[in-house]
Amino acid sequence: MEHRQTICAPRAPRGATLFSLVVAAHQISGSASPELTLLHLFGRSNAYIASCFGRSICLPESHFLGGDAGSLIKEASLFGLYAAAMPPARERRWLSALTKRSQRGPNPQQFVTGMAGQQLQKRVMHCCPECMRRDRAEFGAPFWRQVHQIPGVDHCPEHRCVLWGACLDCGRSQGSERHWNLPSFSCPHCSGRRFAATTRRMTIGYAHHLHLVGKVCSDSSRFLRPEARTEILTAAFGDPKEPELQAIIDQLLAMWGCGSLEELSKDLGAKINAKFIAQVIRGSYPGINPLATLALLSLAGVALKKRGKISKNGELLKDPCS
Repeated sequence: MEHRQTICAPRAPRGATLFSLVVAAHQISGSASPELTLLHLFGRSNAYIASCFGRSICLPESHFLGGDAGSLIKEASLFGLYAAAMPPARERRWLSALTKRSQRGPNPQQFVTGMAGQQLQKRVMHCCPECMRRDRAEFGAPFWRQVHQIPGVDHCPEHRCVLWGACLDCGRSQGSERHWNLPSFSCPHCSGRRFAATTRRMTIGYAHHLHLVGKVCSDSSRFLRPEARTEILTAAFGDPKEPELQAIIDQLLAMWGCGSLEELSKDLGAKINAKFIAQVIRGSYPGINPLATLALLSLAGVALKKRGKISKNGELLKDPCS
């Protein structure tokens, strides 16, 4: 009879990544190798847990965390951020592709955003020193957070402190598929204590964006759904068939302190151009691209707040950030 080691899910903060949950469980269990831990948890030794977006990251049924693979992906990956902007049918299709044993499926970047080459998460894991301190006090160990791995998010939405990236001494990421490490105040590879960090300004647009990203990742994402965002954008910008496109672009750039949409795309970590803005406002954009959509919703929220506008169902729309 095959012996299966019991591996328990660790106590962890809300928003912890699947990678950090598995690494913590692996460390607690004393398992002989990461491959053996993956075999016990997911029935395969190459589950590729550092990301839930790659073409080969399709988890078979797993009862780790007390649920099936679909629940696991929803709770411990960036699936929720991108799925929040999808129509229900598209969300179900994507989740089905991620949970099947087959490695075949749609190109994730193009399926999720409608654009090839759109980065869905950072290439190097990032962490917040304040979250790490709190995790150690509450859970005994720090965890990687989903929200800190989002492109364009250079500060913790909760603490507003700069996130740490790769080690400046050896240039390596603390954690990866090859190196199963939880975030730390010193590099596990060279013991260095200096980490890459942004020097970007906290503009009005970026501050609003951080708040909205935090709300979506904390499961408060109703305003990002196609129907809700269309209502908000229409209320803010008027007739969606004839939007004052240049005025909207100028206001958006002013909020972010950017000189062009190309510069804003870099700050957002997502592609945004005039065609995208026009399509989203008209409700005809074929892809998802939630990060760029959030930038528009933030601008809409500021406009509605000034007017004290109310939606059809009586809910205040004055600011999606509130």
